[in-house]
Amino acid sequence: MYSIYVTNETGSQLYVRLQNEKLSAANPNFCFELDMAKGNVTSYMVQWSFCSIPSHHNQTLPFAVDLTHDRMYASFYASNRVFMVDYEINCSQFGCVFVSLSPNFHVVQTNPEPVWIPAKKGDTLKGKIVKAGPQSYFGRLSANASASCQVKL
Repeated sequence: MYSIYVTNETGSQLYVRLQNEKLSAANPNFCFELDMAKGNVTSYMVQWSFCSIPSHHNQTLPFAVDLTHDRMYASFYASNRVFMVDYEINCSQFGCVFVSLSPNFHVVQTNPEPVWIPAKKGDTLKGKIVKAGPQSYFGRLSANASASCQVKL
């Protein structure tokens, strides 16, 4: 298992479903049922395995990817409407998905260039740090920076 990361750059709360099956195949009536849900949208989204990504500070959410499947299907809901259903994600080629407004909702699959930071054992690591291996950590340049980095100890 590994993760693919979806980053919300829209400025709105974003609901994301990233699965091996197409939403349209799992529930062909999804959009109709969502329209009928009206005031109970959040619980309906949760029922269909959507995850919420907050609207502030380019929030990122990891999704687990099964090694036996290199393609997954993403569906997106924001600003009171479904703007994309069953968008194919090539997980073996891309590790990140950015969702932004330019001027309409726009999705980009990418592999951003890594930012390397030298560090020695015992150095104070700032920002959010995630252990990636016995001697390797992923983190941020600083608490406010959006660029990710890998720190080898």
